[in-house]
Amino acid sequence: MLKTTPILLIFLGLLFFAACKSDPKLPPPSAEEQRLIELAGPDYKKDLRLPVDPMGNVDTNSMAKISFMDQVFDFDTINAGDIVKHTYKFVNLGVKDLYITDTQATCGCTITKHTLTAIPPNQQGYVDVTYDSKDRNGLQEKVIKVYTNSYPNETLLKIKGFVFSPSANK
Repeated sequence: MLKTTPILLIFLGLLFFAACKSDPKLPPPSAEEQRLIELAGPDYKKDLRLPVDPMGNVDTNSMAKISFMDQVFDFDTINAGDIVKHTYKFVNLGVKDLYITDTQATCGCTITKHTLTAIPPNQQGYVDVTYDSKDRNGLQEKVIKVYTNSYPNETLLKIKGFVFSPSANK
């Protein structure tokens, strides 16, 4: 029994060191992580994370800041089936590059496109919105959510107006 104890300890020690030296494979990045890497590069966490102090307060003075020229577009009155396009322009008033990480519309009748590259401080970017009024009638208001690396990270845009449908008003 005494002779097997040192051999067992040596074996366990070697096993421990071998386990420490093995380099575990990291899982591949998720689709969301891959998109952020493509957008902001391999150090995306440094550029996209919120700068916070030890107390958890966000330091808004050391980050990107999005400022839209207008956040509401009123297309007035159109006929059902008409397509309305509008470009929301914005400027980065912050001190770091601004990234649009995503845009989402409230319904399938509204499609968005946006600046896909970093927007440096004091430079402009855009969010294009296309609204299809097919099968719509009456007062319409659609909301577009724009997600960025600024604070707050969500900005709401609206497109609104009245859709006249002769067939619905008979």
